[in-house]
Amino acid sequence: SLDVNENKIVNDYRNFGPKFDNRTITYWDGSTRKYQAYPNNYNDLFQSGSTNNMQVAVAGGNERGNMRISYTNYRFDGIMQNHWQKRHTFSFAGQMNVSELAKIEVISNLYKIQTNNRYPNIGGLMSTGINRDYDYQTIASKYLDSNGYKVNLTDAGLPASQTQIADILWHQNQNTNLDDKMHMISSIRGTFQFHPLFALVTHAGLDFTQNEYIKKEKVTAIEPAVKGGRYRFDTDQTFIYNLRANLQYDQLFLNDELRITALGGTEFKSIKDYNIYASTYGDMSYPDWYSLNNAPNWPTGGERDKVLGHGRGQESLYSAFASVTASYKDRYYLEIQGRNDWASTLPKGNNSYFYPGVSFNWNFSQDFKIPQLQFGTIRLSWADVGRPATRYFALRQYSLSTIPNTNTGKVDPPFELFSGDIKPERKREFEIGGNFRFFPQNRIELDFSYYNATIYDQIMGIPLTSATGYNKIKINAGKVKNQGYEIMLKGAIL
Repeated sequence: SLDVNENKIVNDYRNFGPKFDNRTITYWDGSTRKYQAYPNNYNDLFQSGSTNNMQVAVAGGNERGNMRISYTNYRFDGIMQNHWQKRHTFSFAGQMNVSELAKIEVISNLYKIQTNNRYPNIGGLMSTGINRDYDYQTIASKYLDSNGYKVNLTDAGLPASQTQIADILWHQNQNTNLDDKMHMISSIRGTFQFHPLFALVTHAGLDFTQNEYIKKEKVTAIEPAVKGGRYRFDTDQTFIYNLRANLQYDQLFLNDELRITALGGTEFKSIKDYNIYASTYGDMSYPDWYSLNNAPNWPTGGERDKVLGHGRGQESLYSAFASVTASYKDRYYLEIQGRNDWASTLPKGNNSYFYPGVSFNWNFSQDFKIPQLQFGTIRLSWADVGRPATRYFALRQYSLSTIPNTNTGKVDPPFELFSGDIKPERKREFEIGGNFRFFPQNRIELDFSYYNATIYDQIMGIPLTSATGYNKIKINAGKVKNQGYEIMLKGAIL
């Protein structure tokens, strides 16, 4: 509680004083002022956010094709100081009938997004709050010295629970944490109807993302020596390529009551990414010069990873697929499909896996007349699908290091033990269900399904005791079964 003899402000957020009676007290910064409440001291930390969005587009077309180009400018200012986001979006979509047999479609979207000083973690401040008798404006005016560097407000008398405000202000207003993202998604699709029954469809897509992260932390003090400060630059890029081609077939038989559609093709997908970062280490040599050359020294050994790093990776998936669908009188539908994948993330010999599927759907409401039944179908499906391991999980990896207290390099063996070559993980599932709609306008609808699924050859790493010389063993193990029912009943009175 407040010591009325000393008439000083409370210095602990867990205590509270007498009623605010405007008596004269000694404030934490040594000044004297009235003992009063500052009801907006927490709200003053925030500001009103705003959003601005502008878009312009141009579109046109004729018998040969059409196109549309658009640009969107988006600006967001957050509720905390110096937090904003700028977004520029360029979009293009168009198609052209090159001839009576060929059509080309192009879609491209480019996003440029910059975000400055995302919200810091203010969980501690949220839990403790700001003492009602502490003035936010006083803290905001005193956390910087006359040269613009950080003041130690704890030494000035501000309780530690309230110095979080000064730390947040320093982070938001004096430091810069900028992430700059460019994202491009583009695709081109070609359809070639070279025969009345056959069409060749090709597709090429690119998904490219580049992120740059720039951290500029201001020097906190220059007297008696330069202290603090940091500059760090990170960049990462991800390329996703997708190439696909399939041949499609479509024909009617039996007086147009039986329709057969089929397709077969191949697909290639590649994901490639890399990242690199560099940062100053320790106190900067000179204030306000954000450069990697402003580092007085560079660490060695294990500390080096804190300031320098580089990573890269790639994975690929090759596929061949086919499917056939038969529909008879628009009542019976049968689909059979199969796909084979070759995954780079699995060891040679186990990197090829085939998975089939079959489904049947029967619209029985046209064969059986049930009172008030407007529509009714029964569906059955079965499939056995596969998926590969995550990147490099199934491969034995060796690493490079240095023998302690020497400059001699060495090659370290894998720290994971393999029980055998990793196989693809599989899932086999069967489902049966139906959909029933009763009364005019389908006022009552019932949908149900029963499914039974088994996941087997699960890919996992199991921890081992360090006495074995390994930290885990990588295996295909485990079989998980699950089954269930899903029922949906919907009704409408009017």
